[in-house]
Amino acid sequence: MTEHYDDLANDFMFFSLSQHYHNGTYENITQLFKLPIAEAAEIDNVKILKRSRMIYLDQSVFESLHLNTSFLKVDLLTNIEASLPVNFSFDPSPLDKEVGIILAAMILMGLYVLIIWELVHRTFAAIVASTLAIGKCFDFN
Repeated sequence: MTEHYDDLANDFMFFSLSQHYHNGTYENITQLFKLPIAEAAEIDNVKILKRSRMIYLDQSVFESLHLNTSFLKVDLLTNIEASLPVNFSFDPSPLDKEVGIILAAMILMGLYVLIIWELVHRTFAAIVASTLAIGKCFDFN
């Protein structure tokens, strides 16, 4: 359902993210999020809508995952007695906006240097700058 009908919904899907350690303990990373869903009889007939939620993880979570001392678990729960299709995706390496702005400024300044001092043809300079920018976006360390 769209955000306009959040208060009118009777059925919901709840989800949260938790970190489970190998010694049997766990820690909730997020609060319990509540998403309204269509009534069980209407699930097959309603338009598919996308809802997204950005969850930022602390550096300690990354270190624990990297050292293989814990794992992340997504808990999904609904209050309806029907199967509910869910598409779940995540980006393990989102771009840091502050670093991205600095890198973009450096690439742009380099492009201007190449063009102003005519070190290379401006078309080739634009190709080099765009390749650098795209290559940084898809940096898979």
